[in-house]
Amino acid sequence: MANTAKSKKAKGTRLEKYIALKITEVLGVTATNMPKSGAIDGFKSDIFVDLPISIEAKNQETWSIPKWWKQCTHDAEINKGMPILIVSRNHLKEPLAIIKFDDLLVLLKYATQNGWLV
Repeated sequence: MANTAKSKKAKGTRLEKYIALKITEVLGVTATNMPKSGAIDGFKSDIFVDLPISIEAKNQETWSIPKWWKQCTHDAEINKGMPILIVSRNHLKEPLAIIKFDDLLVLLKYATQNGWLV
């Protein structure tokens, strides 16, 4: 369990690296976690990927979804991308992604128009 500031930071970094690796493996695009995320002027996302998305990653035992979503959507406005909040915690088999319902419909529309069988 992450008890110190250093171990909590490492827990968050592990999730960010996992997300970047999975995006790279599945989509074939380069994704990387951003060291000191939020510190780069004009880019406020935990993951850099050349897609119109803005990812906020949280790996904590106590979830504060409304607070994190507010941060995620604010950062997405700066990044001009679709806000995606990815959350995890200990003993969760895989991270969960939270997106706006309208954005889900956009993704499903692209998928079905490009050959995804329904």
